[in-house]
Amino acid sequence: MDTRLRNQLLGDYSKDVGAAYKELTSAVKALREQQLESVEYRKAMARITGICGAECSAGSKRLMRAVVLDALERAKKTGLDITPTVAQHVAERLLGRGVDKRSTLESFATPGRTAANKSQVGAADLADIEAAIKAELERFAAAMAEIKDSHAQIYKAEVKA
Repeated sequence: MDTRLRNQLLGDYSKDVGAAYKELTSAVKALREQQLESVEYRKAMARITGICGAECSAGSKRLMRAVVLDALERAKKTGLDITPTVAQHVAERLLGRGVDKRSTLESFATPGRTAANKSQVGAADLADIEAAIKAELERFAAAMAEIKDSHAQIYKAEVKA
């Protein structure tokens, strides 16, 4: 993956996580002003922290999907027959879930090609590519953890103030 795309993906992820933590900070400050009973306060905290977690997770999934699809697009440019179905299977193996079918159709569909004309690319053909993508995902996971941690530290400092 080229450096510009990597930086863009990490920048987008940082914006997503930053926005989630900013919303969390505002919600926690507003919640403190309400002076709720202990049980109600805990329920409200669980709800708002859950929302933050879901937003961070969604940003993470978008980034990982982009990494997988970019790597498969590069493989296709080298001549490997990557179809939308092949891309779906690779994503399922690497991410544990499929990706939006529209995104694979947009990137890998061939006009006029039907289901009868299946790709001859199998799991064995993709093993090296999948190993490289997995290593790339691990590098991104480390960078994403640092980004999330930095936003969490800012949140903690702001909430204490």
